[in-house]
Amino acid sequence: MKNMINFEQGKYYSYPYPYMVMEECFEQDILENLIKEYPDVSDVGSVMGGRKQMGTHGGQNTTKCERWLQTVPTWNRFYNWLNSDSNLHSILGYYEDQLTNWQSNVDQNSSFNTDCFTHVDWSSATDGYKREIHTDSSKRIWNFLIFFNDKDWEGGDFLIHSSDDLDRNLPSQVFDNKTKVPVHKTFEA
Repeated sequence: MKNMINFEQGKYYSYPYPYMVMEECFEQDILENLIKEYPDVSDVGSVMGGRKQMGTHGGQNTTKCERWLQTVPTWNRFYNWLNSDSNLHSILGYYEDQLTNWQSNVDQNSSFNTDCFTHVDWSSATDGYKREIHTDSSKRIWNFLIFFNDKDWEGGDFLIHSSDDLDRNLPSQVFDNKTKVPVHKTFEA
């Protein structure tokens, strides 16, 4: 299966935790099709004050998502690519040292058929959506965000905060909205 994203074009960073940044990660025709095929989530209830989402693997609106994926060829191809073991092993190769450090049981011998799965949600945020500073589930080995818009509003950016001296065993929501944590980097939506 052809790579839909060439991770070799990413810029890699190790602080405050390992992450990669890619600008324009899709070929233009793929990007246009993903935007055109993006799901309508307007009839989905809001979470977190203004986020509408549809997801896979037990997430909100899973059945709707499964039906939708069968009708959108570009998203279906992207989802299948994400769920391929070759893609899994490619991603794991970039972060092998970190996975060992964090004692992950997922490694180059792992497979989507037996050891892990991909959870994807398609979200649309409206005024009022907010999210506290948090880490995602400790069971997730890789998270990513793709913004499909050109920003012309205030807010909605992705912030990476300093993680110095944080205990890796803390719960995922360790801060309230009043706690000040240094912002390391801001990614504009």
